[in-house]
Amino acid sequence: MKNIKPDDIAEIIGPQAKIGIGNACAEPQTLIDSLIKNRDSFEEIEIYGMIHYWTERFVQHNLGERFRLKVFMVDRFTLDGIEKGYTEYIPCRYSEIPELFLKGLIPLDVALISISPPSAGGNCSFGVSSDFTTAMAKTARTVVAEINHQMPWVF
Repeated sequence: MKNIKPDDIAEIIGPQAKIGIGNACAEPQTLIDSLIKNRDSFEEIEIYGMIHYWTERFVQHNLGERFRLKVFMVDRFTLDGIEKGYTEYIPCRYSEIPELFLKGLIPLDVALISISPPSAGGNCSFGVSSDFTTAMAKTARTVVAEINHQMPWVF
């Protein structure tokens, strides 16, 4: 484990990668901002996740030329991306999403997640996001975790 600066994300990810982004309260806001800010460093990035705030930002910035969104649910922002051809809907039940990662059906190069601050023993918690975010973190080649001081510790 090492500390990085948000702008290091482009070097960590590289020009082409498959990325999973944490869900809902586990969205790593600073890392997403850095992806958008450093968009010219990327060539072809596939981003997997649910509908949430990050999809709106990618669609609003019209980042489809470099970022292809692969979502498990559709909202008005992802629908716009689907209509423009750079967002793909992956139909499945919510309960099936972790298995897509755990069985290797969606191999990830990088998981971008948000976690609680470390305990005295150095352990962190996924907090309120113990859904498919855990599966992404277990299977991704590289995990970049943003420390979220608002994330509660959950056992």
